[in-house]
Amino acid sequence: MLMDVTTPMKRLGLASRLVFLIFMSGLFAGFLLIPATGGAADSARIALSSAERAWLTAHPDLTFCYTDAFPPGLYLDKNRQPVGYVPDLFRLLGERLGTSVRIRVLPWHQAVAEAKARRCAGLAMVRKLDVWREDFLFSDKVGSNYLFIYARSDQAAPAHQLSALHGKRVAYLKGEAMSQDLLAKHSQISGRPHDQVEGAIAALMSGQVEAIIGSMGVELERRKSSNLGYKLTAQIIESKADTVIAVRKDWPELVALLNKALGDLSEAQQLALSRRWYGDFTMDATARIGLTDAEKSWLAQGQTVRVRISDWPPYMFTKPMPSGIAIDYLDLIARHLGFRVEYVSDTSSWTAAVEDVRGKRQHYDLLLTMSRTPRREQEFALTGDYLTSPWVVFARKGSPFISGPEGLAGKTVAVEKGYAIAERLQSDFPAIRMLEVNRSADALQAVATGQADAYVGNLTVGSYLVREQQLDNLMVVAPTPFGNHSNAMAVRSDWPELAALIDKGFAALSAEERNAIARKWGSVEFEPPVNYTLVLWVVMIGGLILLVVLYWNWTLRIERTRTQRYLEESIHAKRVAEAASGAAETARNAAVVANRAKSTFLANMSHEIRTPMNGILGMVHLLRRDGLTPKQRERLDKIAMSTQHLLSVINNILDISKIEAGKLDLEEAPLTVDHLLSNVSSILAERVRAKNIQLTISSDPLPPHLLGDPTRLQQALLNYASNAVKFTDTGSVKLHISKQEETADAVTVRFEVRDTGIGIAPDALPRLFSAFEQADNSMTRKYGGTGLGLAITRRLAELMGGAAGVESTPGRGSTFWFTARLRKGAGVTIAQAAPGEDVEALLQQRLAGRRTLVVDDEFLNREIARTLLEDIGLLVDTAEDGENAVVMARQTAYAAILMDIQMPNANGLEATQQIRDLPAHRQTPIIAMTANAFAEDKTRCLAAGMNDVLVKPFEPVMLFETLLKWLPQPSLQPTI
Repeated sequence: MLMDVTTPMKRLGLASRLVFLIFMSGLFAGFLLIPATGGAADSARIALSSAERAWLTAHPDLTFCYTDAFPPGLYLDKNRQPVGYVPDLFRLLGERLGTSVRIRVLPWHQAVAEAKARRCAGLAMVRKLDVWREDFLFSDKVGSNYLFIYARSDQAAPAHQLSALHGKRVAYLKGEAMSQDLLAKHSQISGRPHDQVEGAIAALMSGQVEAIIGSMGVELERRKSSNLGYKLTAQIIESKADTVIAVRKDWPELVALLNKALGDLSEAQQLALSRRWYGDFTMDATARIGLTDAEKSWLAQGQTVRVRISDWPPYMFTKPMPSGIAIDYLDLIARHLGFRVEYVSDTSSWTAAVEDVRGKRQHYDLLLTMSRTPRREQEFALTGDYLTSPWVVFARKGSPFISGPEGLAGKTVAVEKGYAIAERLQSDFPAIRMLEVNRSADALQAVATGQADAYVGNLTVGSYLVREQQLDNLMVVAPTPFGNHSNAMAVRSDWPELAALIDKGFAALSAEERNAIARKWGSVEFEPPVNYTLVLWVVMIGGLILLVVLYWNWTLRIERTRTQRYLEESIHAKRVAEAASGAAETARNAAVVANRAKSTFLANMSHEIRTPMNGILGMVHLLRRDGLTPKQRERLDKIAMSTQHLLSVINNILDISKIEAGKLDLEEAPLTVDHLLSNVSSILAERVRAKNIQLTISSDPLPPHLLGDPTRLQQALLNYASNAVKFTDTGSVKLHISKQEETADAVTVRFEVRDTGIGIAPDALPRLFSAFEQADNSMTRKYGGTGLGLAITRRLAELMGGAAGVESTPGRGSTFWFTARLRKGAGVTIAQAAPGEDVEALLQQRLAGRRTLVVDDEFLNREIARTLLEDIGLLVDTAEDGENAVVMARQTAYAAILMDIQMPNANGLEATQQIRDLPAHRQTPIIAMTANAFAEDKTRCLAAGMNDVLVKPFEPVMLFETLLKWLPQPSLQPTI
């Protein structure tokens, strides 16, 4: 049986997809839930490269084999047509690829045989097991499957866990490998195989077995036949298995296409699809959660719970219908447990509502949000806290500095009447004047209009209302000592069973259900346009990075102080008495340990910071390729500038730490002074134009072939030149390179930067080249910076056999210089673009149509690299770990492989070593893409067989230049 699951679809813009990818990376969900924007209809077709479209045209019959034995994944309706989760999923994938996808329904053993014989494209859905790897390639993860326990409805004590089935007879389906594997691990269970679901159910109902272990298909059969004689009693958590699409091994192109289509499905679409076929199958809540007799009795009474609601977004909304985070939670729990809820909009005050639930109960039985106090715990049946957000101070922009509630003495503070925070403020800060209002929105309006000086409230609620009501003159100005605003549900005191039921309902919610609510109301809380979302995202990242850098700097200072103390103590002990030599050795050992700990910390921080930075820079580059308005392009430029600034701070701290630890190793590679000067000029060009100053560059004749570290030379020269541009408002900046000394095998070169800027006071010159020092360290300093650039330049110069210095006159300018000893070498030619040549165009001309492999466990990094390479005409496959990369390399002769290092299953070093053992890839360029920035990391990469290393984050042009360096130019065929 064949089923066509494809329809036409609209094109989704690249910018919207990329912003959605940023949202999916989820790195900062603890701070802010940022929504995807610019959504698309389900029928949106993804953009394909010309090579991908050509492959699909050449393979018009994409038929996957599957079976109807595993409902609701797939089963046949009354017209014998396939329906279920799998057909719907493949319909969505086909729509995105713009081609015809078909499913061939066979008995499972026949479906497997046909797929292995490559008489179909593969198996539509399998567990990701090693048993399939010999014959198939795997797509990215599609979902997860579980097994369940089913028992007769009249059983006195049905099994709620596997251990309860030990020594009992249990039915299972022969074709379900999940069940077979599980029973193999639990040999105490007597498994009884059955060919069909109906046979297993018949065995259960006749008493031949005590339970069934199976998938949701058993429950589906019960509902289809209205058989109430058995029920689902437990979900087997340990049976969880990821599911993938298995594709024939000679079609890696199809794997890449399916991954592209899967990646384009939003989480909302995936969740809706899963809920459609699996979400309604809920087990008996009393069995799943384990309720007491009193709780079961309360449920049996069929009570309707009257719930008071008001407008307190995003926790509660009354219009156009009851909704919000708190309401969604209660709805989900009520649906699982089977009690009814009636939402009643509050027409009175919060205080009146509290009094009603406390004793009268004329209108309400439950309050959705209540802060916990000892008194309230006695007066209500409170659930556990389920909503948490910090208490903060909101005030008008431009208000006098407020450090917290203690700074509000004598001022008017708006608070919600009857809220616990009002009692705390009045008790702890009696000098504050209270302005009581009914709602949070009223409190913020009072501050915005000048009726109050500040508002102490919930950060989540306040931030939402500030955006919703466009109160642009308000901002969060200070934290409070009150910690978090935690809310429980308050139930009438004579219904403690309901409070306990809600707590158990919360505990039983799946991660998917919780995440769905978080995503839903995250997108309501923040609805900025595409570029504003990106800006906000970068600001969040920048803030986190700065916090990490501050912590990092503090840690380094402690380590340095500790090491210095140990050494001083040991030296002192040695001078006092010879017997103290043991103490000196102990101090040295402690210093080594401290240094090692610092190095480990630096390596971890480097990796964790550089990985998201790579995503930001990649996204900026890709978004610039879209059609942008001038305002959008200006915002992207600011993001790029801020990111580069953060990156320079990180690099400077890394460098100074590596220098102090003696871990900075210089490279010796061919370099040309002209290329060095050209790079510096290009980097500074925009800043020079913006300040309307003149930049001149000159160089004395130097030997043609020099060896040195071009990266570190450029860094040192750029440190000087950037400072010169920063401190020069009028006039010029001059870069000059001269020969200071020459021998038969080396030359000492002087690099000099002169400016006509503000100059430096004589008393500041001696400390300029010290770490963390600047000419102006005051709170009112005009110019930013970390005070590391000059210190790094001097130490780099010393490592290169030279020195560094400065001459300056206040008001007339400065001259900074450093020298470096460079060895002479033979002529070496490296493939690279000529100055000013378009590297992308050159790559496209030479290498278009060649296939590459991108290996990275971060989905965002894979997509960025894929898009960059496809845009220059390369064909791109992707793998999410080293293990898959090796499998794909066995099947395809790639022109180049871009390999991440830190990955699950097999890391990049292990994967490279295995790929190098393959005859087809002994000479293939393998380029590391890693966030590890230390020299020893590069050494390990090269030792494993890699050709080169790109340190994240890197500009796209660096990737293109590296590819150009290692990918040989195709030889031209002679014409006849």
